[in-house]
Amino acid sequence: KAGFAIRHSPFAIALALAEDGYDIALHCNKSLKTATALADKITRTGVRCKIFTCDLSDGARLQPLMDAVFKDFPNLSVLINNASNFERVRFLEGDIALFDDHMAVNARAPIFLTQAFAKAAHSGHVINLLDADVMRNHGSHFMYLLSKKTLAAFTQMAARELSHIQV
Repeated sequence: KAGFAIRHSPFAIALALAEDGYDIALHCNKSLKTATALADKITRTGVRCKIFTCDLSDGARLQPLMDAVFKDFPNLSVLINNASNFERVRFLEGDIALFDDHMAVNARAPIFLTQAFAKAAHSGHVINLLDADVMRNHGSHFMYLLSKKTLAAFTQMAARELSHIQV
């Protein structure tokens, strides 16, 4: 399929892909109303769209989520990891629970969703949405930024690891 430009938001990415003819498997956790509105816009482009709800902080639910997506979309060829936990907390204000929450959604989920995608997809692309601040080291959102830096490093490592296969 043709490429697309990121316009303003992850919603724009989904709509751009739909406009290019991609069926969309749309994930949400608590924002079902927003996801339903987006799904309506997507289906008006003439493609299929199905919403999958899942709490990505629960690692045991990641593989079943991907199994369900591939059951409905067996030719899935693009995975966009966009979900994010984003809390304004400096380093000395953080705790283990906050660290775990950020790492679970911002790093662990994309890592294991990518792994499941790579094992199941015939070919395709993975897009991990990061944050421009991963190149900086300011600390107003310390746990968030640390988890996004982890995702950035994973993205580079996975690209090298998966480059020899057609994913």
